[in-house]
Amino acid sequence: MLIKDVTEVATPERIGQHNKRLILDAIRKRGPLSRADLKRELGMSFPSVSANVKTLLDEGYVEIIGTGESDVGRKPEMLAFNAKRGYIVGADLGRSEMRVLLADLKGEQVAYLSEAAEEPRTGDVIIRQLQSLVRQVVSKAGIDSTKVKCISVGVPGIITPGSDEVILAPFVESLYVSDIIKALQNDYNAPILLDNGSNYGVIGERWKGSAQGFQNIVYLSYSYGIGIASVINGQLYRGSKGAAGEIGFMLLDRAGIRDSYEEIGPLESLISEGNLRALEDKSKGWDGIDSLLDALQSPDGILKRMIEEIRDYVGMLMVNISSILDPELIVLSGRLGSELGKHFSDHWRVMLEKHVPFPPKIVVSELKSMESVLGATAVALRSINEDAEF
Repeated sequence: MLIKDVTEVATPERIGQHNKRLILDAIRKRGPLSRADLKRELGMSFPSVSANVKTLLDEGYVEIIGTGESDVGRKPEMLAFNAKRGYIVGADLGRSEMRVLLADLKGEQVAYLSEAAEEPRTGDVIIRQLQSLVRQVVSKAGIDSTKVKCISVGVPGIITPGSDEVILAPFVESLYVSDIIKALQNDYNAPILLDNGSNYGVIGERWKGSAQGFQNIVYLSYSYGIGIASVINGQLYRGSKGAAGEIGFMLLDRAGIRDSYEEIGPLESLISEGNLRALEDKSKGWDGIDSLLDALQSPDGILKRMIEEIRDYVGMLMVNISSILDPELIVLSGRLGSELGKHFSDHWRVMLEKHVPFPPKIVVSELKSMESVLGATAVALRSINEDAEF
């Protein structure tokens, strides 16, 4: 077992563990390397490098993949990180689709499966489908269940500190953290991590998507509901109760002021896909959200006014978010967010330029709804390799 830090009391055993960590990190990030490369790069003595490399080989953390070049003497053995020593699983419990990805310890995809979300969206149905998909993806990868080292799950709601129930997920009933963990740990002796799917979305964008290299990011997911996740100065921002980013509760005009709290916020009740579906009315000249999206090609009549209203509300919330968080980048995702972004990004850029001193860049996600499952995978990877870069 490798320790992650040297404590204040630097005993020989702890120093040895720390040296092993340094060697493993060097091989993982910059390998393959020889023992001589490690000695030169880390400034350790050759006996210390050799002893620690032997332990890492014996424990399966690294492997010999051949020999390198040498002008004199014996060719050096080249050491590589053993990414197949274990595997990680990322999952996204989406509104319409459930996705599960299995990766090796370098984060490389090994197997992937997705299915339409089963109905009804109750906790027991969701967990049963998740458990089945994880089993299937492990089987597809052809690995033993004991090699699964961590499972990370993005849930469609928030988990507040000290609470077991997933809340603020209008289309889900009775989904509990303890039930998810229990079900998965029945099959796998591995830590189970859970977080909001939008939080995983911004992490996925930062790891593999449009937000790579940015430190201040807003990820705006707009489909059945609407919400954001924010990275501020390189750190995910959660808020005091884990509810940062629940922008469906924003008030954008006086007409939205209420006499009492409701779980569906004022903005979400106006422009979410779920609400638009509920308001479906053929007598007004349209037959649901698909017609609204089709109308983006040639908006007319009631559809034109509806689209313009949604466009302006989204633009207003971008202005408000930008004035508070000062992001470098806004990434648009979700069924509605992506489609509207393709048509109105230029409109929103102009709107931001007219209302905030430092308008952010606006992009549409290119990850094809994979960002949350990739973010879940990235978080699992970081739990195993604590300094994984994303």
